[in-house]
Order: sequence, then structure tokens, then C-alpha cells
Amino acid sequence: MASMFNVKLSRKKVELSLDKNREKYTATKNLRPYGTKRIREAHHPTLEEALYLWALNCVSQGISISEELLIQKAMKFGEAFGIGQFSYSAGWISRFKTRHNFSSYRIQGESGSIDKSSIEPLRKKLYEETAGYDLCDIYNLDETALFFQLQPNQTLSNQNVYGQKSSKKRLSVALCANFTGDDKLKPIVISNAERHHCFGKLYEPNYYVSYFHNAKAWMTSIIFKKWTEKLNEKMRKANRKILLLVDNGTSHVQQDFSHVKICFLPPNLTSVFQPMDAGIIRSFKSHYKKLVVQHYLTTIETQKRLVVPSVKEAIYMIKSAWNSVSTSTIRNCFEHVNIRQKEKINKNYEVLISEEENNIKNSVKFLCEKIDLSEFTYKPSKSKENGDVITFEEFMDYEIGVPSGETLSDEDIIELVSDKDSSCDEKNEIDQVVPLVSYKTLYESLNNITNYVEQKNCLNEEELNTLIQLSNRLRFSKIEDSQSTINKYFSN
Repeated sequence: MASMFNVKLSRKKVELSLDKNREKYTATKNLRPYGTKRIREAHHPTLEEALYLWALNCVSQGISISEELLIQKAMKFGEAFGIGQFSYSAGWISRFKTRHNFSSYRIQGESGSIDKSSIEPLRKKLYEETAGYDLCDIYNLDETALFFQLQPNQTLSNQNVYGQKSSKKRLSVALCANFTGDDKLKPIVISNAERHHCFGKLYEPNYYVSYFHNAKAWMTSIIFKKWTEKLNEKMRKANRKILLLVDNGTSHVQQDFSHVKICFLPPNLTSVFQPMDAGIIRSFKSHYKKLVVQHYLTTIETQKRLVVPSVKEAIYMIKSAWNSVSTSTIRNCFEHVNIRQKEKINKNYEVLISEEENNIKNSVKFLCEKIDLSEFTYKPSKSKENGDVITFEEFMDYEIGVPSGETLSDEDIIELVSDKDSSCDEKNEIDQVVPLVSYKTLYESLNNITNYVEQKNCLNEEELNTLIQLSNRLRFSKIEDSQSTINKYFSN
């Protein structure tokens, strides 16, 4: 090409130009095969998002959808969004289906009741699905509701105590791990606001979890699709092909990926076949409850009042609780549900899981007994109908049966796509301004931590080594930054 235009270009100049504009040249978002027509952008994206969400909701329930039904539903959503002159034609519906790749979603069948005699035949089908994958490439994802500010407000002796009214604010949390338990993916956390006031301006929740939001704090088909797309890209880069086991929940819709195969567990039998339901989520919840009770004790001791955790603090605790779920617990739960033929089944599964649960529960009980709320003003009602007085066992198992993704009504869909979050619940709060921490403050804080640990002798050898490594890394961070600046100066 250079010779055609009589231009002299060196190889180095070409490489530099390519590197500088690589992102532009390699972008594939708007590329299409030769001879295909350009896909038009939507005139009313909110309308299409609502229709898309409604259609996925129908597909996940096994409901057949015709183009005529889509048009009728689109007209109702259009009326709700105040859309006036618009042609809901067959051509528009065809373009809608093309834009949203609607033909790739397949109905998984109705989730009717299943006879227990069919369990073994279904298990054999799962054997066939998992046979072609190494254990480390078999993953399971499941969601759970989490009332992240819930507090035990009744003593273990069943006498009422004074305290704050229990909060029913919730998050949806989804956990995913592989059979061997050595790859626990970031927890998915779904809240009802894009940025809570407690986040301030600098906090990034995705550093700790995969963070999503909608008005209901529910798992939806759109969130599941976005997450699985990212998972597929991660596995593509790692050159791995994995099997992802999910239940037939409303939000889980079949998609075709290059490096992630989605396998749906038999409906109504997730308690039989799903590893997460076999004890992994229960273990996570127990660890979270322990951390939240520790949080209450700390606020009572330091602030002389009980302070519920913010969403930001809950994210820290969710991350920590997930890290605390052991590899052996995950592996035992995968083995117990028996989804892999000829895989050794741990006969002591129930004993091991029960022992771990009891150890955590006893630890939480011990912490709960330390909580003294007698100085606070709110006294829970003695009536169970009030819903505020809960026992310790109810506190530990409070979320059982609470759905994390639900069948959406038209009103729910309109609220979700209208991008209305519940940050208005915190309208009396102001954004937290976190001052920048100086190196001097960091250095003094690290010395204080070290002195505290030495005085209390509260860490084991492994924890102490980790603290020393972390402290050194932070102490020398200023030197490394200075060295980096010097290198950049001389490189220029």
C-alpha cells in the first residue's frame, strides 16, 4: 500500500501506529459479515428493554410467545411509558428479535412436579453432561436472599431484651464455585441502588464483588446474561471450557457461549442435585451472621450504641464470609449430590457438615450472649405476629424460603427498566467524604496494629506472617512509587 501511494513507511512506524490505535482497529461491536444489513438502533430502548425482560420471563416459565403477543405487550408497555405515535409493526418486531438475539433462547420445559422414581434417570442424564469435563471445570451457581442488617433481638433464655427494630433491608447474593473448591468466583451482589451514599465518591464495590443493581434487588435474566458473558470471556482468555450448573429459576435463561456450557438442573429437585443447596450457601450464611454479630459488638463497645452495617460494610462481610467457606465443605457438597459417575462419595458428609455448622453456630451464640441491649429504648413486641422478636435459630435461618429472583409483574418490569433505585430511602444522608490517607497516617496505623497484636498475642503464626507481609508491602509502597516516578523521569 505504501508503494502504491509512493509513501515511505518503516516497519517500526507501522507497529507504533497499530499499537496506538489497537483498540479502534480491533473493536468488533459494530462489525458484521459482508452482505448483511445494518442492524438499526432502537428508537425506544426503554420500551424494548421492558419487552425483552417480559419475554425472557415468559421463556423461563415455558410460556410460548408469538409475534402477535409480543406486539400486544409492546403496545401496553408503550402506553405505560407515554409513547405516542409509533408503529408496532411486524418489521419492528423482527428487528427487535434480531437486536436481542431472541432466537437463541430456548424454553427449558415446564417445572411441574416430578415423581421421585424419576430421580435416578435424571441423575444418569447429569452423568452424561458432566462426563466430558474435569472436576475443576464443573461449576455451580445459585442465589440467596440476605437480610444484611438483621439482628438477634431476643436472648438465648427466651426473655425479651431492648434493642432496635430489626431491619428487613435485603440484598441478593449469588455464589459460584467449582467441584474441587479451589476456584470460588467473586460473589454476585445485587442491591437496589447503583451507588449508595455510604460508597462516597471513590469506593468501587466491584473490587470486592460483582456488583449489580435494580429497584427490587433481584436476580434477573439481564443480570444473569451480563455475568455469564463476563465468565465466558474469562474462560476464553484462560483457554478453559467449563460446565455451569444452574437451577430452572426464572432468571436463568439458556445462552450459547464458546467456553461456558449452561446445564439446567432438573426442576423441583434442586435440593437433590444442587451442590450450593447441599450446605455451601448455609455455610456462607453462618459465617456472615458471625461477622454481623461481631460488628454489633464492636459498635456497642466503641460507640455505645448498636449500629447496623451499611451496604458497603455488608459487601466487606460478604467477601470475607465467602472466603471463609472451606474447600473441603465445597467438595463434600459436590460429592454428596452425586452428579458425577464413579466419583467417590463421602459417607461422612452429614457428620462433617453438621460439625462445621455447629462450630460456627456455637461461636455466634457465644457472641450473642455478650450483646447487652438493655440501655436502648425500643422494646420488641412479645407477639410473634409482629415479626420483630426472633429466636437465635430464626436469626441463623431467617432467609430460608425467601426467593432471590421472582416472577416479574408488569409493574415490576416497568420499575426495573425505569432505572428507579431506592437510594431515596437514604435521602436524609449525605455522601460520605473519605479524606485521603497520608503516608504518615498509614505508617502510624501499621505501628498501632503491630503493637496491639504483640500486646494481645491474638494471631497465630500464619496470620502473623500475613500481617508482616502486608505491613511491609504498605510501608514500602511510598518508596516503590518514588522509584517508579524516577524510572519514568529517566525513561523520558
